Amino acid sequence: MPVTISGKNYQLISDCEGTSGWTGNKVAYQVGDYFKQGSYSVGFTFTTSGINDAYVTGSWNLTGKVHIRMWLMTVVLKEMELDANGGIQIFVTSGSGTAYWNISGKDSYPGGWYNLVIDISSQPTSGNPVTLSSVTAIGLRIVTTGIPKNAQNVWIDNVIACDGLIAKGDDAGGYFKLDNIYNLDNDPTTGGFGVLRKIGGQYFATGMLEIGDSAANTLTKFNPKSSVLVFENRKVNASLYKYNIVDYGGSNATEFIMGSKSGTSGIEGCVVRVATLAQTAKFSIVGDNTNVDNFKLYGSTFYGASSVNFPVASANVEVLNCNFEACGSIYTSTCLIQSCSFIAATGAGFRITSESHGVSDCTLISCPYGIRFPTAGTYGLSNVKFSGTFTAHLDNISGGAIIINRSNGTNCTTYTGDTTLKDSIDLTMIVKTGSGVPILEALAYIDDDDLEEPPPIMNTLTDENGIATVNYNGSPMTNSRWRVRKYGYKDFKQLISTGSVNIDLPVTLVVDPQQT
Repeated sequence: MPVTISGKNYQLISDCEGTSGWTGNKVAYQVGDYFKQGSYSVGFTFTTSGINDAYVTGSWNLTGKVHIRMWLMTVVLKEMELDANGGIQIFVTSGSGTAYWNISGKDSYPGGWYNLVIDISSQPTSGNPVTLSSVTAIGLRIVTTGIPKNAQNVWIDNVIACDGLIAKGDDAGGYFKLDNIYNLDNDPTTGGFGVLRKIGGQYFATGMLEIGDSAANTLTKFNPKSSVLVFENRKVNASLYKYNIVDYGGSNATEFIMGSKSGTSGIEGCVVRVATLAQTAKFSIVGDNTNVDNFKLYGSTFYGASSVNFPVASANVEVLNCNFEACGSIYTSTCLIQSCSFIAATGAGFRITSESHGVSDCTLISCPYGIRFPTAGTYGLSNVKFSGTFTAHLDNISGGAIIINRSNGTNCTTYTGDTTLKDSIDLTMIVKTGSGVPILEALAYIDDDDLEEPPPIMNTLTDENGIATVNYNGSPMTNSRWRVRKYGYKDFKQLISTGSVNIDLPVTLVVDPQQT
C-alpha cells in the first residue's frame, strides 16, 4: 500500500478553516493566503503593548493526551519579549484555572511558519495546572514591550493534540524514506501535523516517529540512507522522542533498515542525534516491541540517545558498523551486533542480559563502565576491545557471580562484583589430503597432556571443509596431544603447547596402504 501518515495520540482542537470559536484582543479573520493545513488559517491583529491573546473556546477531554501543537506565523518581532520572559506562550484553560507555558521569544522564534509544541502534563511556567478532562480554551499569548503595527500580524493554523507521526506502507513496492514522511506532513491535504521539518537537507523532529502498523497486517518497508535526523531541543515530555518500531505480526512484516550492507559491512548509514547533549528530552530507539523481527542498522551513528533496545536474534536482525556516542542504556538482547563502537556513554557502554548475546568485534571507548551485567552467569567476549578511561571495564550488578571467557584479543581487566576472567581461545584442526582435498568425518581429538585421561578437550568429527574446532577457556597447556584418525589414512599425532592466542593447525593425512 502507498505510504501514509497519521498522528500519534491525535485529537483535533481546531483546523482553523473558519473563525468559529476564536476570539482575542482583536477580531479573528479567515485567511486564505497563508495556511499549513486545509485551505485557511485564522489571522489576528495584535496591537497591545504587553499581553496579546488569541484562543479558541470549546469543550475537550484531553485525558491521556500529552502534547498540544499549533502552527504560528507572526511579524510581531521587534516588539516581542524574549523566550525567558514569555514572548510566545501556549495556554490551556479548565475549571481549575489557566496554565501558561513559555514556548519561544524573539531570541528563538525563527520566523515564518513555526510549529509550537508543549507538554501539557508538565509544570506550567505560570498559572495553575489544569484539569485535562474538562478543557474549555486553548490559545496563544504574545507578550510585547511596545505597540505592534496596527495590521494583521499573527496567523494560527491546525491546533491539535499529537505526540508524533505513524508511518506505514511502502513506496510503490519499494522502501520509503524520511523524505516520504516529510512530504506527506508538509502537504496541507495530507499533513499539517508539524512533526517533521527539513532544513538544508537535514530533518528535524519534534515528536516520535512510529514505523509500522501495530493494529493491522500492513506491509511496511522503511529504509533511509545517508540522512540526518535531529530531535530538536524543545520543551516536550522526555518520553516523546523515539523511533518506535511496531509490527502486527501477520504475513506483512515491518522492515526497519538504516543504511545498506556490502558483504559483511554496514555502509550508507544515517545519523540520528539530539540537537545538544544539554537538552532534557533525548531520544530512544525501541526495537524490542512484540513481533519486531526485521531490524537492521548499517553504518549508522546515534548521538545522545537515552536508551536503545534491540530485538532478539532473528535471520533479519543485525547491527553492523554502527557508532553509539554519549548514549544511555543500550540493551543488546540476543541481537547480532558486530564491528560497532560505544563511545563516552553516560553510564555503561551497553548491557548484556543473555548468555546467548550476539556482541563481538566491538570497541568501547572512555565510558564510566564498559559492559553492565544485570544477571549472574557465564559470558563469552570475542574481540571486544577497551580503550581510554573507565571506572571499570565490566560492571557486575547481578548480586551473584559472573564468569567472563575472553577470546580473540578481548582485553578487559577491571571489574566490579564477583567476577572471574578466563582466557578463551579457539583450537582448530584443518584436515586435508596431500593434494589439499578436505577430509570429512575424520575423528579429531585433543586432551590436556600426553596421557589418555578423560575428559578430552575435543572429541568430534571434521565437517565438510575438513575443520574441527573447539573453544577452550582452561589454563595454558604444555604438550597437549592433538590426534586425527580416519580409516584409510595413517594416524596423525602432534604435541602442542597453548597460550592466549587461537591455534589453527593444518593437518595432512597420508594414505595407509594397509587399510585400503
